[in-house]
Amino acid sequence: MGFSGEDTIGSMDCCRLTEIPRIDERADDPAYLPLERWHAGRTREADRGKHPTFCVRRNPAQSRRMMNDGLPLNPPVAPSRGIRLPLFYGWILVAIAFVTMAVGVNARTSFSLLFPAILDEFGWDRGMTAGAFSFGFLVSAVVTPLVGRLMDLRGPRPVIELGVVSMGVGLLLASFVRHPWQLYLTLGALTGGGVNCLAYTGQSLYLTNWFVRRRGLALSIAFSGVGIGSITILPWQGWIIETAGWRSACVWLGILVLALLGPLNLLLKSRPEDLGLAPDGMV
Repeated sequence: MGFSGEDTIGSMDCCRLTEIPRIDERADDPAYLPLERWHAGRTREADRGKHPTFCVRRNPAQSRRMMNDGLPLNPPVAPSRGIRLPLFYGWILVAIAFVTMAVGVNARTSFSLLFPAILDEFGWDRGMTAGAFSFGFLVSAVVTPLVGRLMDLRGPRPVIELGVVSMGVGLLLASFVRHPWQLYLTLGALTGGGVNCLAYTGQSLYLTNWFVRRRGLALSIAFSGVGIGSITILPWQGWIIETAGWRSACVWLGILVLALLGPLNLLLKSRPEDLGLAPDGMV
């Protein structure tokens, strides 16, 4: 079936679009007023009534109003998950690690101050008594792989808190020692295994996630707490041993570990991404 020329011309006449007016012909038409006139606030009230769709709103409170197509004119910006602090949160963790190392490591090495007093009280063999400290290193060697694995699974907070509880309980129970095996259990196994969780191994596993360019500086500051603790905690321990005895020294040191390091390490976070941050505080 064919089409004649007249049919084709007729179809073109029926589908002919209205000619679009030129720019100079639509300059005075309110429907084509320039957009800057609406931003300048010079829109006539009559124009607003005739053309409400093209009216540009100047009130930010109306940004959630919907256009005719059902979409917001100004989509709201999703709030940032980051925590705004005056300094990078990683440095707060460095300070926590500094205090933890100062107390935890020196609570372990304070055995050298307790050793003479224990010998004087019990009269045990020096080698057997000192063996409790060496037994702690053996327990630490066994615990170290488990510390790394547990920190990979659960993060630093439960691991370090476990070390705090282990050390604190070991020091408190040491005040009740009457037999060598009790010394090996308290000042050997519990304190030796606990310090491995909260000291060098535990701290280095998560602090490295927070720093890239300043990783060496962060770790050196955190680990320098050991030196500060040795010139503050150890003299304090020696004074307590001379005035109240080695058992009282263990009790007070255990209280310090639990009361200070327990709440402090609840602030730990495994990675900066947990707070919406980037390593080194980079944006």
